[in-house]
Amino acid sequence: MGAIAAVFATASLAGGTLSLRLHYPMVCGQPGRGPLVVSLPAAFRVASVRVRVRGAVQPASLHGRTVTIELPKPPQVTCMSIAEGTLPITIATLRAPAGSYVVRARIDTHAFAASLHVR
Repeated sequence: MGAIAAVFATASLAGGTLSLRLHYPMVCGQPGRGPLVVSLPAAFRVASVRVRVRGAVQPASLHGRTVTIELPKPPQVTCMSIAEGTLPITIATLRAPAGSYVVRARIDTHAFAASLHVR
């Protein structure tokens, strides 16, 4: 019997930049079909967003506290390897008062919730 894949997220906020790391099964190391949707806590103040996925700038839109991020298109090569992968995302220009929060994200069929403590 195969192992059950872990789906989880970690988050940190420093200098106005939220760093998320989403861990989930990926096909050939690709993040999958987008978009990636990140729901920010109500206490966060967001004027605009600058987003990077795996270090590359990606188009994103902001609607209230929801950030919708376009993901890079996967390569055209057919691959059937499924393995645990990590998708690093940074969202810049955020402000949050001290406190404990939960940041939620979803991509394709995966849902994530990460605890975040701001000092």
